[in-house]
Amino acid sequence: MTDQKPKAMRRKNKRCEVVISDRTYLFAHSSGRKATALRDGIALARMVRGRWSRATTVTRKTLAATDALDECILTVFHKVVTPGRTGAFDQVMTDLSNI
Repeated sequence: MTDQKPKAMRRKNKRCEVVISDRTYLFAHSSGRKATALRDGIALARMVRGRWSRATTVTRKTLAATDALDECILTVFHKVVTPGRTGAFDQVMTDLSNI
């Protein structure tokens, strides 16, 4: 995961980028619960993480036709990265615990 802006700690500034088979996939977080998955700049899907007791539930709305590689990357984004990155406080605490 890389920061879109140097020293940026907000969720909306976090992104996950994957380059495979001459394709660039980007998982861009738009809020604390939402993100959009793109392939070469084309939106493939929007994902939203649930609230409160459903915080581990992620829904996906497919926006474009996908092939097997697209589905594999979308599954990684959905299950591993998940929409809505941790906030600045949680990131600082994680960084401190890794020292």
